[in-house]
Amino acid sequence: MSGTTYSYTVSAVNAEGTGPASSTVTATTSSGFACTTTTASNYEHVQAGRAYVKLGYTYANGSNDSMGLYNIFIYTTLAETGPNFYIVGACPNEDLLLLETERIVAKIV
Repeated sequence: MSGTTYSYTVSAVNAEGTGPASSTVTATTSSGFACTTTTASNYEHVQAGRAYVKLGYTYANGSNDSMGLYNIFIYTTLAETGPNFYIVGACPNEDLLLLETERIVAKIV
């Protein structure tokens, strides 16, 4: 969520035990952008400016994710995760992203 502050500390763990915790680092989210999901034909995505065509194939703007053939028969779901940045699929869940980030940080420690 926009305006949310998160605090992080890390410590090393090995066979000897757990090391001291690092200084606390904080980060505050700043984007007020709300992800939106649109399902449409690849043709409609291109006409709406969410995708582009190259050599008969359709690609999502921003991520360049492949969407398949450029026509009215192939339907794709695109999520706008940032201004004019689209990925194939649904909007990511912010809580799941936070948990994944915490899992990765824990794995690094």
